[in-house]
Amino acid sequence: MKLNEFLKSNNKKQLIGNTSVFADSIIEEFTIKNGGSFLISPIDIKKLVKELSIEEIIKSGEKYSNEIESVLFIYDLLKNTELEFFKENQISLSLAQEFYNLIQELKLTNYKEEAFNNNRLRDFLKIFKLYNEKHKGIDYGDSIKIALNFKDDQIERAIIENTDLRYYEEKLLNLLNVKTIELDKYEFNKKKTEIISAFLREMKF
Repeated sequence: MKLNEFLKSNNKKQLIGNTSVFADSIIEEFTIKNGGSFLISPIDIKKLVKELSIEEIIKSGEKYSNEIESVLFIYDLLKNTELEFFKENQISLSLAQEFYNLIQELKLTNYKEEAFNNNRLRDFLKIFKLYNEKHKGIDYGDSIKIALNFKDDQIERAIIENTDLRYYEEKLLNLLNVKTIELDKYEFNKKKTEIISAFLREMKF
C-alpha cells in the first residue's frame, strides 16, 4: 500500500517506523509534496507496545521497568554471579547493556536452550534465568505479551516497509491488522541518508 492510499480516510492513524523520527520525516515529506493536513502520528514499535500495555500494567499493580533500571539490575547480577567465561574485570555497564539487549531479543523470539553450547552462551543463559526469576517489574519483553491481548481502539495503523521486527512484534502487528507502506527505494534510501547526516551534524561540537 502507498502512503497516499493509507491517508485517504479521516480516521485517526499511526505510522510505525524503526524510529518515530524516521516515521515523522516520511509524513513531513509527504505533506510538503502533496499539501493538506492529516490526523496521523509517528511512532516506533517500543512506544506502541508501551502505549498498548501500560493501562493493563497499572491495573495489575506491577511497575513498568524502564531500560536503565533493567540494565542496572543486570549489572548487579553480573557482579554477584559466578560465571564461566566473563571475568570480574570484564563486568561493566556496557556489558550489562549488551546482556539486556540479548535478553529482550530472546524474550521476543522462540529459542531452544540446547543452542547455548559454549561457556560464553552458558553465562548469558544463567543471567537470563536469574533475571527472569529475580527481576521485579514489567520490561519491554513482558509488555509485548500483555499488548497481544489489547482490544481494538479504532486507530488505523501502518508500518513502513523494512522496519525491523522480532517474532512477537510481528505477531502483535498482525493482530492489529497493521498495513505495510511501500516506499520508492530511492526515496527510502535518500530519506535514511538525510536522517543519518542530520544526526551526525548534531553530534559535532
